[in-house]
Amino acid sequence: ANTPICVIIPTHTRVYRGIVGKMHCAMRVSSQVACRVGPVSASCNRPAVMRTVARPAHTATRSVQHYGLSANGRGLRTLPHGRRELGIVNGGRGFLRNMEELAPEADKLEYSLPLEVEMYPSKKLRAKNLRVGKFDEELETLATEMFKTMYRTDGVGLAAPQVGVNVQLMVYNPEGAPNMGKEYVLVNPKIVKRGKETDLFDEGCLSFPKICAEVERPLSCKVEYQDLKGRKKTMKLVGWQARIFQHEFDHLEGKLFHDRMTEEVLKNDGVQSQLDALIAEHKKKYGDGGAP
Repeated sequence: ANTPICVIIPTHTRVYRGIVGKMHCAMRVSSQVACRVGPVSASCNRPAVMRTVARPAHTATRSVQHYGLSANGRGLRTLPHGRRELGIVNGGRGFLRNMEELAPEADKLEYSLPLEVEMYPSKKLRAKNLRVGKFDEELETLATEMFKTMYRTDGVGLAAPQVGVNVQLMVYNPEGAPNMGKEYVLVNPKIVKRGKETDLFDEGCLSFPKICAEVERPLSCKVEYQDLKGRKKTMKLVGWQARIFQHEFDHLEGKLFHDRMTEEVLKNDGVQSQLDALIAEHKKKYGDGGAP
């Protein structure tokens, strides 16, 4: 027997080219969920087809209610006013334990403006990301510029290595638009607990233009981090925010979203051929040595 897979309904109403590819509509069909996945952005431009995905009964899933889901043919959707994915922020003790053991500290931040998104297979995306130790105006400027780059490229999240700065810093806004939603800046983040329940969802990435495919992740996580003033905080994330955070956190670990895709997805969804095309394009542009 099969059980329904979970579909997270984003809390925003724009089309994004950021971490997650969007679905035009979703409906329950018997013991499965049929999702019409279509070309809603430059990073997720699959043909619009009906696709049914089922998962074994032993796999941990949960049903997600489709509150007020609407679609207008361009991948836009709206949740009722006031409904938001959960994000609880707290201060307290025992944060960022033994941070010095996790990664060496960056001496200074080096970047040039305007920031540009690093494209796969840039070496920056796999490089070691140093811990931030200096909380100053330069760090605040970098975070501000990262938000500008994220909005300019229609993203909902961005990690520092994606703009060529290999430090442990990420920014995101679940709404994906300036003056909408809340902007989050997480410095030296780490995951202290992952939820047991997982779901599958089509993800895209600013560093992988036009690639969009299923990635399985926990539905919730508890994280510890520092803000731009160096203050230590914890946050419990559920649903949409949890997925955004985990995608960006992977970047800080040198892990990319296709690393989490199954062999079946890589092959049958054409992801591997798209990855090969990006590698060939990068080689043609920069040569065998890659980008400087």
